[in-house]
Amino acid sequence: SAAALADMPPDERRSALVELVREHAAAVLGLASGTALRPEHQLTEAGIDSLTAVELRNRLSAATGLRLPATILFDHPSPQALAGALSAQLVPAESGRHEDGLTPAAGAKAAREDGALDRAQLLEALRSVSLDRLRETGVAQSLLHLARADPDPDSAPEVPPRPGGAGIESMSVDDLVNLALAEEESRDTS
Repeated sequence: SAAALADMPPDERRSALVELVREHAAAVLGLASGTALRPEHQLTEAGIDSLTAVELRNRLSAATGLRLPATILFDHPSPQALAGALSAQLVPAESGRHEDGLTPAAGAKAAREDGALDRAQLLEALRSVSLDRLRETGVAQSLLHLARADPDPDSAPEVPPRPGGAGIESMSVDDLVNLALAEEESRDTS
């Protein structure tokens, strides 16, 4: 269970998670034992494909009680890497990473791709964007309007369209987060 794994000392937890990943990967591949899978080798080299990756993710979710993104095996392709991501999700304080084992930007991206965006991921994404940028794009004004929970959609503030883009009022939450993350990434590379 997640609680039992989280209570283990870090090295013991990591070893237990590597073995858990290897055993479940062996099961979906039809192997007799997880010892046939080397911890540092990519699971795709052993025969994991997109279909078996989903099955393995589901088995690991059931075994740990964690909600795992659809891309977790491709983001963390070896048993060691996958065990590290599971450990980071079980005990986020030890990893210095978001509770899903990813950096804030990667976590938001994974959530978008998985079709789910929870409150913590959205808040983390918003924190990564400067207030000036949120104001400049109209996101701050729209968020304040949403926070007031005015049921009258006609009272929404007028937000100027972005140069070369659609108006913010026509953007979905995912589009807004994508926009914020893309602008953050462009600032990081400048």
